[in-house]
Amino acid sequence: MISRAKIPALSLENQAVGAAIIENERRLIMPETRVAEKSLTMTEIRIKAKGLGINPGKMNKTELIRTVQAAEGYSPCYGKSNGQCPHTDCCFRADCLKIRL
Repeated sequence: MISRAKIPALSLENQAVGAAIIENERRLIMPETRVAEKSLTMTEIRIKAKGLGINPGKMNKTELIRTVQAAEGYSPCYGKSNGQCPHTDCCFRADCLKIRL
């Protein structure tokens, strides 16, 4: 067994490389929010939620999307736009605009 005292500390360069690798892996798991050209599937929404630390459980689509929006710092407004939404950077916008109150 290797003693902890014999394990060298990571250099600042190795720490930076490690941080870059972790960030790249995070991006693969949870892509940045961007405007969707098509509606996201429930599976895609659940993956995004899990990437944010949200347990989707038995939430319906609207509940889950609003929870994701809030976790990302956006207003949880999914489905409330009545076809007119000023949030052009929302990844749920395409689907939301289809909903009419």
